[in-house]
Amino acid sequence: LAASPAEAQFFREALAGAFDARALEFYRLDKTGAPIAMIVNFIEGGEGYSFKIAYDEAHARFSPGVMIELEMLKALECYEALKFIDSCARKDHPMINSLWAERRSIAALNVGPRGIAGRGLISGLRALEEAGGYLRSLREARRKEAGDDL
Repeated sequence: LAASPAEAQFFREALAGAFDARALEFYRLDKTGAPIAMIVNFIEGGEGYSFKIAYDEAHARFSPGVMIELEMLKALECYEALKFIDSCARKDHPMINSLWAERRSIAALNVGPRGIAGRGLISGLRALEEAGGYLRSLREARRKEAGDDL
């Protein structure tokens, strides 16, 4: 997130807003007082969204992201009012798939006006969604090539 000033600003504003709304859950795993993994959740009204895991690459061989995820899941078991929490991870994420046994699929449904104009609108929206997905995959590939996959 820090690589993009706009994304960093968005994250700061999201954290401040969630904190003000009492919807922020923040977990941190330390080693000798220094953070080696952190995770942010937004939880309100019994619904939770796990937003981001970050970890210190110097400790990657110890899987600090997995360790903090496990500790967070244990802590969330105590929340009686929590109906669900979404990992917000892609559907084929290897770490999340190995830890989260019960996953839901989320789908989008586009409904437009009847007739040829409605079909054209829906076709155009579908094309924009596909183009957006393609552009995101290109951006992710470029980040990975540059070594910035966090």
